[in-house]
Amino acid sequence: MPDGGVAGMCDPMLQDCPEGEKCTAYSTDGDGPPAAPWNANKCVPATGSGQEGDSCDIEGGKYTGMDNCDVGLICLQTDDDGKGGACVSFCESGMTCANPDAQCAVYNDGSLPICLVTCDPLLQDCPAGQGCYAAAGGGAFICFKFSGMPGEGLQGDECNYVNACSPGTACLTPDSVSGCGAQGGCCSPYCDLTDPNADAGCQQGEMCVAWFEMGMAPPGFEDVGVCAIPQ
Repeated sequence: MPDGGVAGMCDPMLQDCPEGEKCTAYSTDGDGPPAAPWNANKCVPATGSGQEGDSCDIEGGKYTGMDNCDVGLICLQTDDDGKGGACVSFCESGMTCANPDAQCAVYNDGSLPICLVTCDPLLQDCPAGQGCYAAAGGGAFICFKFSGMPGEGLQGDECNYVNACSPGTACLTPDSVSGCGAQGGCCSPYCDLTDPNADAGCQQGEMCVAWFEMGMAPPGFEDVGVCAIPQ
């Protein structure tokens, strides 16, 4: 879920397109692999009826915006050809979500405001193939598809965006992970602050530190930690 984008011609939270069309996200760089996925918004024909969680496909490439999801939804979490994804709801006006178990997370400079199901990073209680990642803006964790292949995104591996890390790990800044020489950051596992052996899963020079600042953790997430170099 990389950032970077430009203003679009419609608002996916307002769905202000003409009748028979829907406002969605797409890439101005073409059908891929673009430098900036989903970097703008446009009106496209509303040809599908897929609802939240339904399977979906995208026509013509992963970032064209031409999918079979209903108005107010977008097909995400597909393969590189835009196939085998799931319909995800755009946020509603006011940054709200109709699903009480979801939170509005805004990506790509505003072109991709989507409602994602919340989760627990210590339980990793997301559907198969997805990980529990920190939501944009902090304050919650959301389910999203792991973008790597099996064996990638492991502890200490390079990452440039949150879901490049395997489920159970977070993408931290280079100065937070031992031996991380990557410019973007490196993956490091979540840990339970109440576990007396939590540091055992960390690399040398790291320890299980609180994910949230003192007093800032949402209810139920006070025990969430991550292996990191103490700052």
